[in-house]
Amino acid sequence: MIETIIYCSVGAVVLITALILISTLRKASLVKKGVYGAKAVQEIMNKGAKSKGYRVLSNVSVEHGGKVMNFESVLVGPFGIVLADSFSENGDYYGDSSSENWVKVAPDGKRTTLPNYHTQSQRNIVTLRELFSKNNIYKVPIEYYTIVTRSAKKFNVCITSVPSLIDISVFRKMLRKSKYSYENNVPVDKICEVLTAKAES
Repeated sequence: MIETIIYCSVGAVVLITALILISTLRKASLVKKGVYGAKAVQEIMNKGAKSKGYRVLSNVSVEHGGKVMNFESVLVGPFGIVLADSFSENGDYYGDSSSENWVKVAPDGKRTTLPNYHTQSQRNIVTLRELFSKNNIYKVPIEYYTIVTRSAKKFNVCITSVPSLIDISVFRKMLRKSKYSYENNVPVDKICEVLTAKAES
């Protein structure tokens, strides 16, 4: 009996260790490919999506009026739309709501200029509304967030005064709020068709 308990305990430890290793390797692979942040955000969006009537889209590129809009993750539901991008790569991020651009400084000191996602999102939402109006879609609540997933050890965000910049733990809790269960008569399928249709100018 004691030997059986010992064998079961050892087996459980080995299984748990293997699962942790698999999870760690999967995360490392996604980080290396630069898609960890998007996958983490979309996993949260997908939780209960089918039962709630949500649709989750990834890597959406929409062109309208000569403007191209790219969205890493999109959640469409009866409540409206949530657009999201993510920060997950090693580096320090600098900027604020009024900066023309944001800057990422990698651990090796290399500087990369990023768009100011806050101001860019406001312009994109205006263009999206124009596109929706053209397709007889009106009064759709639209929100945008840049989500910090913190997948890397050498990671620091020094971007200030940007309410749409939130931690992934905050995003997870946010989607549990009752407002995301409201029925606002949003035509989910039609919006998804417009967002995934071939580009038009």
